[in-house]
Amino acid sequence: MTATPTATAVPTAGAQPPAPAHSPARRRVPGQRALLTLPLVLAGLLLPGLGAPAQAGDTGVLGLPLTVTDARGDWEEGVSSTLTRRQKASIDLRKMRVVALPQRSRVRFVMTLRRITRSDAFDQVLQLRVTPRQGSAWSAGFDLGVQDREVFAFFDEGTTSRSCTPRLGVDRSAGRLTVNVPERCVPDRPGRVRLASFTTLWRSDAPAYSSDRLHVPGLVDLR
Repeated sequence: MTATPTATAVPTAGAQPPAPAHSPARRRVPGQRALLTLPLVLAGLLLPGLGAPAQAGDTGVLGLPLTVTDARGDWEEGVSSTLTRRQKASIDLRKMRVVALPQRSRVRFVMTLRRITRSDAFDQVLQLRVTPRQGSAWSAGFDLGVQDREVFAFFDEGTTSRSCTPRLGVDRSAGRLTVNVPERCVPDRPGRVRLASFTTLWRSDAPAYSSDRLHVPGLVDLR
């Protein structure tokens, strides 16, 4: 089933994305990038608001391919920084498309930002989370650092934890990012899909300088 709903972004001013759950943390040091080790945390804690109740009517199950658009200019200002307004607005989400690639046992996520920056003063970070309608029995998703071209995907359920490191495709001219996530890191049951973008420092405990987010109404069957 093909669906093209318009998702309403639910930004949170001053949102502070922690380091990706399944990767080392990075802090900026003059002349180098140091790696730290962080404990694993529940994916649902990474994006404020992911546990919010569904809106009325968010009860259908959508299949793939799926395209969700987000309103332009709805990004939120975060903490103070030396970044310009144009730099902060670069992570304004425009669209997300999800397509199944059964012949490759992959699910493709294509996300479009307002602009992919060339600046090395900050990073553009995206976090996608898939969770059940209720409770926290399982979670899946990925953390994506645009400038470092790194992706850390995962699926967690009870004592089962699987991780993947898919490649990141970058089309700078179109502001487009592509990730093909192996099925082992994709839930085999419908879940709620939420995507958030930030300007911050990748793999660090730095706060967000700006943020934007969208959610897909209802549940999504990613297989």
